[in-house]
Amino acid sequence: MLSRVRERFRLRGDVCIETNPADVDDVTLQRLRDAGVALVSLGVESFRPENLALIGRRDEPPVAERALARLAEGGFASVNADIMFALPGQTASKGMRDGG
Repeated sequence: MLSRVRERFRLRGDVCIETNPADVDDVTLQRLRDAGVALVSLGVESFRPENLALIGRRDEPPVAERALARLAEGGFASVNADIMFALPGQTASKGMRDGG
């Protein structure tokens, strides 16, 4: 898709993409690097299983943790984790993981 965008538009600046934790593997990392992606946002959404279930995600928190580690070591200029807040029933003490 990025190749088609480049054919039609003159891109300036860094290319950023968001990916799903379950999709981060060696092949995907290499494809992103080969495509010139510099910035990666990982759609973690939450590190709490009950929040993931609430939004229909089947991934478990360790999947996101492994994906973040792989991305951080993947040679990208920047990696961030996209986290959802203010989910129904979520409190400040239940925002991240283990009450912290």
